[in-house]
Amino acid sequence: MYLLLHQEEPLKMFFLNYMQKESFSGVDSKKINLLLVLVLTVVSQFRILQKDLMLKLQKYKIQSKSTF
Repeated sequence: MYLLLHQEEPLKMFFLNYMQKESFSGVDSKKINLLLVLVLTVVSQFRILQKDLMLKLQKYKIQSKSTF
């Protein structure tokens, strides 16, 4: 989990800067941290999925070229 969050440092910094600028009166900081972890995890999973799909696409292109 730490590795995924560590890879998303620019996004994490964006959220931290946004949280500092905006007023979160009445919102628990634990809920904000949980939301931040959730968003970063989802973004990380989408990036992993994107990389996986790109690799499969490259493999498919290579296979289709070799059949002709």
